[in-house]
Amino acid sequence: MPYPDTSTPVHIDAPLAGFSECHHDFVAQLHSALYLPELVTAAAKARVMANDLLTMFRGGR
Repeated sequence: MPYPDTSTPVHIDAPLAGFSECHHDFVAQLHSALYLPELVTAAAKARVMANDLLTMFRGGR
């Protein structure tokens, strides 16, 4: 719907569509962050396993 007081027609839907599109990457990044707790747990387990391997190879067990 164009505004009557402008020299160039402005469509209301265009800015809103552009606004939602520019935030697509932001929303995708937030969605990826949902997996962070699982990754933290996996990283902690990997650190323990790596430490155990180092201990074993250094003759500590």
